[in-house]
Amino acid sequence: ALAEANAAMSSKDYRSALERASEAKERGKRAYGDRARHFLDSTRSLLTVSKGLGLEDRDGLLALDKADEAFAKEAFEDAIDLAKKAWKKSEKVIHEHLSSSFSTAQSLIMTAKNIGKDTAAAEDLLSRARSAMEGNDFEMALTFTKECLDTVTAELKEEVDRALQEAQGSLRIAQEFGADASNVARLIDRANADVGRGDYDKALNSLRQARSEGEKSLGKGLESRTAEFGTLLAEAESIGADVTPARGLFRRFEKALKDGKLDEATAVARG
Repeated sequence: ALAEANAAMSSKDYRSALERASEAKERGKRAYGDRARHFLDSTRSLLTVSKGLGLEDRDGLLALDKADEAFAKEAFEDAIDLAKKAWKKSEKVIHEHLSSSFSTAQSLIMTAKNIGKDTAAAEDLLSRARSAMEGNDFEMALTFTKECLDTVTAELKEEVDRALQEAQGSLRIAQEFGADASNVARLIDRANADVGRGDYDKALNSLRQARSEGEKSLGKGLESRTAEFGTLLAEAESIGADVTPARGLFRRFEKALKDGKLDEATAVARG
């Protein structure tokens, strides 16, 4: 249309030139409006992603509102500038979130690797997430990051559950034999709090300590039974009872306790 307007001007057909120039202006305006709409839609999508993460990007939303107002007034240049500002603000928020998530994922992967878990799948997902972020594909970056965190967290939760069962077992046995297991219970509570914060490394350390403390408490509880067994045997002998089988069990108990075989000592004590 613009070329036709120039041709009309050259031919001194001013009316046609004006019509063609107006048509060219309208086409340019529509194209600029479409470009502005593209910026607005892209920015709105990015802000939706932020909102889906629970991140309130007030600055970005405010800039987008102003961009919408400018677009409604057909101030397309202003609308584009404002949409770009909103994009940059939202992009910064998502970048910070992803960077934090990457650090968390890397830490969890190292924890899982240190306890012998296969972390190849989680590492691959984290690599894909980083590549997606570098390419400004934030939705895919967030998707891969979530999959990575879910994968490695599932592995660690399985290990924590196993360690928790062992620690709780130590607690119950120690309590059964009258041992002071308060420190064991405290460590288990601390581990549960660590899990609530997503700190699986500390949770596993607490549970290892809990199991160790449980074994120490049980050992002390079983040692106290040694004197009780000796007294019972002496009383039985004093009334002429045959304590030969019982003394055999007592020797087994003492040896198991001395060798640190608490499971065997516990079984004998229960018998």
